[in-house]
Amino acid sequence: MREKKYIVSLSGGKDSTAMLLRLIEENRPVDLILFCDTGLEFPQMYDHLRQLEEYIQRPITVLKAEHSFEYYFFEYHPIRKNPKLEQYDGMSWAGPRNR
Repeated sequence: MREKKYIVSLSGGKDSTAMLLRLIEENRPVDLILFCDTGLEFPQMYDHLRQLEEYIQRPITVLKAEHSFEYYFFEYHPIRKNPKLEQYDGMSWAGPRNR
């Protein structure tokens, strides 16, 4: 049987930051802290993450896509299920089923 891993998904906003701090305060297991970098973050977000790492004395793993948000949104040409959409580039916004 696989060992359980407790992973915190950190957006860097007030709610996920408060959740992380509360988990640590209550000595709950936190094996990994993930931040998904869109590449569109304000510089203050990176400052916040550095300060948070210092405060909690734990690393925050930053995940970054191979290409930029703009590339996936405007240029990438995905395989489409609907042939009528094959002419369009970009991933666009997530639909209701993906949210």
